[in-house]
Amino acid sequence: MELAAIVLAGGRSSRMRRAKQGLKLDGRTLLQRAVDACADCGQIAVVADSGQVKEWIAPDPRVVITLEDPPDGGPVAGLAAGLAALRLQDGDGVVVIACDLPRVDELMPQLLVHAAHADHEAVVPQDSQGWPQWLAAWYRVGPLRSALGQAQELRDVSVRRVLGGIEHHSISLPDQLLGDVDDPEQARAAGIEV
Repeated sequence: MELAAIVLAGGRSSRMRRAKQGLKLDGRTLLQRAVDACADCGQIAVVADSGQVKEWIAPDPRVVITLEDPPDGGPVAGLAAGLAALRLQDGDGVVVIACDLPRVDELMPQLLVHAAHADHEAVVPQDSQGWPQWLAAWYRVGPLRSALGQAQELRDVSVRRVLGGIEHHSISLPDQLLGDVDDPEQARAAGIEV
């Protein structure tokens, strides 16, 4: 079984008022940190504007850059574009990671430990409130492809509505591993240069 990754790095970052993907933590951009966390993945689809991506990550032969259709269509459209850009069989696994997770390097090993023993179609972390974190999860490709294919609409649709029917194993992880950054205050609290 091959393991690949989809790194969601699109969006307008309107609350941050600048591109989150290029923000730096410990000298690396958030996008570079997400790609680095995917060290065990043979293919990585980065869903983002290709013109800007080259400023945020170093060249990597595993990385293919794609953009959701329509642009700024939201995470479900990004998932569909990322999955289409990868060469995977239905039995393969794919990690889906939003690039604004500053602790992704700690999150990924824990996720992959559970995925390695998964008898389910997905492994989805949940926070302390019990909310599933669909964009920090591992999926078997076939069920993910099927869920995206059954969606009536991909633009600006709820991730939970599209992926919630996938039979998954929930794992509880600390909130600090699952917390994303949407505004300057959250970024500064995470130690990110703003």
